[in-house]
Amino acid sequence: VAAVAVFLFLQPGPFIAKVSFQMLAAYIAGRVLMILARMVLAPSTPSLRLVPLSSESAHSLFKYTRRLVTVALGGYLLVSTALLFGLPPRGFAALTNLLGMFLTMMLVVFILKNRSVVAEWIRGAPPPSAHRTAVRSARRSLAALWHIVAIVYLLALFIVWWQHIAGGLIYLVRGTLLSALIISAAWLLAHGLRRAV
Repeated sequence: VAAVAVFLFLQPGPFIAKVSFQMLAAYIAGRVLMILARMVLAPSTPSLRLVPLSSESAHSLFKYTRRLVTVALGGYLLVSTALLFGLPPRGFAALTNLLGMFLTMMLVVFILKNRSVVAEWIRGAPPPSAHRTAVRSARRSLAALWHIVAIVYLLALFIVWWQHIAGGLIYLVRGTLLSALIISAAWLLAHGLRRAV
């Protein structure tokens, strides 16, 4: 509110107005995203945490989220400001693609750094007996491969965005849902056969 009041009082020129508006929009977007991240992760208040994470993992994820938001919004703000200063559209597209590639690499690094923690969560606690069920086997397999699947999907999303592939995002979502349906059907079939035997 104070920033808007100062802006209206000073009444800057069109160019400064555009730059100021972009800075204000980036700041508001960053604040909203971090408020949402704090609500979900609650790094300092485990009782309010909406996800099953330890305090150390929640704090680490919150810090990395803040880093991603800062790089994404700050980078886009710089690129869009350069566009106002006369950067050609091709240069804007190239810098935006470079920013997207850098953010993708940051996410890949984050996945690789936390693959053991997530794998342990997917694997779950060991059963009281040594009997291995189909669900247990599936969870062990997913725990061993989840980071590869996540990185492949992340790179696929980046390629769809980078190349502006029409319908690419819908195709990825449809393929994901179809894969989940096939895996669920196979698990139900295997579970039914085990009960029948």
